[in-house]
Amino acid sequence: MSDGEAPTRSDLIGVVAGLSALGVMLALPAPHPVTDAGMARLGLLALAVIWWVGTSLPLAMTTLAMLGIGLVIGALSVADAFAHSSSWILWFVIGSFGLAAALEATGVIRRFALAFIDSRLARGSSRRFLLMFMTSATVMSALMANTVVAVIWLSLAVKIYDVLHVEHTDPVVEANTLGVAWAANFGGVATPVGNGTNAAAIALIASGTGVTVTFLQWTVIGTILTVLFLASALLVFGFSVPATSDILTRPESRAFIAAERQRLGAMPTAERWAIGWFLLAIVLWFLPDLAGFVLQPSQAAALKGSLHMAVPALLIPVLMCLVPTPDPQRRHVLTWPEWMGAVDWSLVIFIGGVMGLGTAVGADVTGLPDYVRTVLQPSLTGLSEPWFVLAMCAGVILVTSVISNMVTLAIFLPLGITLSQSLGVADPVALGVVLGIGPSLDYLLPSGTTTNAIVAGSGYLRVRTMVRHGSLLFVVHTLLLAGVGYPLARLILGR
Repeated sequence: MSDGEAPTRSDLIGVVAGLSALGVMLALPAPHPVTDAGMARLGLLALAVIWWVGTSLPLAMTTLAMLGIGLVIGALSVADAFAHSSSWILWFVIGSFGLAAALEATGVIRRFALAFIDSRLARGSSRRFLLMFMTSATVMSALMANTVVAVIWLSLAVKIYDVLHVEHTDPVVEANTLGVAWAANFGGVATPVGNGTNAAAIALIASGTGVTVTFLQWTVIGTILTVLFLASALLVFGFSVPATSDILTRPESRAFIAAERQRLGAMPTAERWAIGWFLLAIVLWFLPDLAGFVLQPSQAAALKGSLHMAVPALLIPVLMCLVPTPDPQRRHVLTWPEWMGAVDWSLVIFIGGVMGLGTAVGADVTGLPDYVRTVLQPSLTGLSEPWFVLAMCAGVILVTSVISNMVTLAIFLPLGITLSQSLGVADPVALGVVLGIGPSLDYLLPSGTTTNAIVAGSGYLRVRTMVRHGSLLFVVHTLLLAGVGYPLARLILGR
């Protein structure tokens, strides 16, 4: 539902269905060992999922309503509902949007994209052009919100298509357009700042296991997987993009790119400062982990405590707003309105609500962990660790193709942690990491991620093309996530 539009009939049906599910759960007797609190919270979870999936209402709005209803019926206490609004992860997300806003406002992103696709390697072959286009989008998606990357890269691509007067159904054009979404999706898993789901996953893992995955740990795991995801995506396109095609490397395309780079001119001081500030933030994020290799354990622990992951995310954007640059055209790398305008407040609200609900549902007072162990253990006892992880990875990637990736994360990650802890069949922290990455790997339909919806609406990509290529990538990336990602996470996390 767009801003300003009234709820549709289907929205109202979804709202009633959610409330009905809650009412049914409250009325049913609680099966042992589930408590009345557990039934109430399960009903609240059912209400939330139905509203998230079954209506077009904003996720944040339905999340706020769910929290309020939970308080009214006594399913949640004030602490259960709102304690997570003070979580460091929310402030980390807000700061990350500020860093990304500086790169966008100063023009760093567009300059980087044009330089990449104008490199010598990209010239002369549509396949190499596709390689550079996807690689550049992947790299930038690791450093900022992937939706921003998708919009900027798609706008460049569409302008090139218009200059070349290409057919909308040309296989090279469709591959390049689809590649923007794919690169933005799996590129965003490389670092905690790439996708909003990454920060939420770290928070849910910490809430469910008591273990906080560090910036460096996530980056090592995410980067290795991203390289594998990119290589496999390019391999898939290798079978569909004609090797002799020069459609994206015609003189008109080269002239357009050259004209755009000339229009940008030399890199101004503000852009250089933006790059410098961002690099400083990355160094500070890595520093606590790297200090463990050179400092005494007590010193490394003290540095880790004072230089928390949220500190660079908040202080660097503040300094960008306060420290003037020598550039007369732009006195500050970032302004306060730019920062606040770049924050996806709906995402922040949604993360806070999901953290509260996920923690409340999995609490011992509900009896749900014991119930899961009692009911599912007989059927899953014979399932080995690799098969259990593969099933969870396949499920999370398949579901995220149909519904919002944030909703998929909110359902699968707490479930995976609860099952792994109750059944003892997998490491909950390592499983949490791969289930946190899984919701970003949507390749089948436009509905799972915003990036897919953006490219599908461009007019240069048919949904059936997305399904045809995405089906193969779904299989490959499920195997990579379970067969490489999970063992890699255990290794990096020392589990």
